[in-house]
Amino acid sequence: MDKVYILVLLLMIIPILICIKYAGKVKSEVASSIVKCLVLVIITILSNGVFVLSDNQLFSYVMEGLYLFSFDVLLIYILQYSQQYTQVFNEVTLFRTGCFVVAGLDGISLLLNVFFHHVFTLKAENYISFQMYHISDKTIFYYLHYGFSYCLMFCIIASFLTKIVQISDFYRKKYVPIFGVFCVIVILNIVCNISGFPLDISLPFFVFASILICYLTLYRSPKELIDKTLSIVVAGLNNAVICFDINKECVYANDHARSLFHDLSNDIAGISEQVRNWLCGHDFDNRDCVEWSAQRTIDNEIHYFDIEYRKIFAKKGEYIGFFLNLIDTTEKRLAYEKEKYLATHDTLTGLYNKDYFSEDDVKSLDKMLSIAAANNKKVAMEFDSGWYLYTFFGNTGLSLSIKPDGITNECNWNSQTGDITGAAIKQALNSIAANPGFVSMPNGDIAEHIKSGDVIAGISGVWDVMNVKEAWGENYGACKLPTYTVAGKEVQMSSFTGYKMMGVNSYSKNKEWACRLADWLTNQQNQELRFKEKNQGPSNSKAAESDEIKKVAAIQAIIAQSQYGTLQRVGNSYWDACKKFANTVLSGNNGGLSDQEVMDTLVNEITASAIK
Repeated sequence: MDKVYILVLLLMIIPILICIKYAGKVKSEVASSIVKCLVLVIITILSNGVFVLSDNQLFSYVMEGLYLFSFDVLLIYILQYSQQYTQVFNEVTLFRTGCFVVAGLDGISLLLNVFFHHVFTLKAENYISFQMYHISDKTIFYYLHYGFSYCLMFCIIASFLTKIVQISDFYRKKYVPIFGVFCVIVILNIVCNISGFPLDISLPFFVFASILICYLTLYRSPKELIDKTLSIVVAGLNNAVICFDINKECVYANDHARSLFHDLSNDIAGISEQVRNWLCGHDFDNRDCVEWSAQRTIDNEIHYFDIEYRKIFAKKGEYIGFFLNLIDTTEKRLAYEKEKYLATHDTLTGLYNKDYFSEDDVKSLDKMLSIAAANNKKVAMEFDSGWYLYTFFGNTGLSLSIKPDGITNECNWNSQTGDITGAAIKQALNSIAANPGFVSMPNGDIAEHIKSGDVIAGISGVWDVMNVKEAWGENYGACKLPTYTVAGKEVQMSSFTGYKMMGVNSYSKNKEWACRLADWLTNQQNQELRFKEKNQGPSNSKAAESDEIKKVAAIQAIIAQSQYGTLQRVGNSYWDACKKFANTVLSGNNGGLSDQEVMDTLVNEITASAIK
């Protein structure tokens, strides 16, 4: 029987020693508390085991006293662990200090019990086939000891229960198993004390609790949290992430990756076949990481990707697969192309004198007109040109387009429905034209009036920048077009976007020389010279990519305005109709017509057939 019991003790202690070795490698306060708990579990088990096996009464007194004292200290360190692990009652350090004081006094009392027997007495009895000592007479000090122990037990259980109630379901499984084991330990310990059974049948559950604590606290929960967190992060990435095994079969694809292969979204294995085409032509055998660019058609639109191939290795360096990280660069590429386009095309921009306007002022045409009027100055634009007049209509929800014949216009600028009607725009234009801070003049005259000081802001293009910079010097500023007020709303002014072309007439008598001239005019050197002399964006792609051009205020203003720009697609009747309408507004006389009738006339003339 003795040998069997010793074997049981060893079987209980060995896994605890393994846990101590593992926990000792982890550098944290929680791990340190766990190690202390495990050491005390061993002391508790051994002292109880030796007590059971001892046939010497004096030695049994010592071992039972050591068992009871070590049980106290064990519970204190378990309480410390529970507070650190759950973060419940973690700040109550004074309580822990008090517990150690009480445990120390209890330990002294248990030591003195060897001589005075004031806590308990031992009596030898026969159990089955062997004799052992067990506690017979229990005094108030004995019950005080267990009262203290059960108080610690309930504090431990309370900390876990509080955390379980407060925490989310994802984290709850970190605490529920430990909480359950401690509840079992308390119940079994109470049963042993009530029944008088000499063996503490709760001790094996302390072993189980020790293993469970190490596993959940130091291994499973952190690993699970990392895995879950990584899974959520990877799944939510804008990048497409696809993982493959050593056979190049897809084993995982996040949502973004599935969307790229939406026709096969329910079968990730099917992605493998399509991805293999992306891998062709690249050397992966001798490289752990490869990067390249590719494109894919999604929903009839071309998408551009930067692709990263990276091998995956196990801890021991064993190759276990690879993953692809696909970064969608479509927006970036389109933005670059747009910027490049705008550097070579014409659109409107706002030119202003910083001595009169701040960066906030130039955001609103109303504000600019007010400042100009207050200073007896003007904000200028070629109001009676359809190129400039469009700025007031293009972003209102009303439309202007050209029919398939390429000549006749379609227009609803006279609309009487919606938040902004044609008549409301007419009324807004009346107010602008009548403002003392506004003046309409031919675009070619604006630069001269800027030099004379009459005009302090104007709506023009990069062709005027050199003259403006000469006149205003450091006070020169450029910005996107401002907003204006219509129907009680602030509406961003729009613009036409156009471009210049250089070509060679196929009927030219000297086509070779004409081509050479065209090449010479558009080469990098001359386009850079054109930019420096005229401040106009170069058409040569290499010249357009320079950092110097990206710093030009006017070009940056064009880029900012571009999102509100529209390609100029209008028929011939548009221009005369706009000029006539603008002059009506500038005159302040509708000729007896209502604003709505004026807008009806404008639309009729814009949409009139220009085919002769």
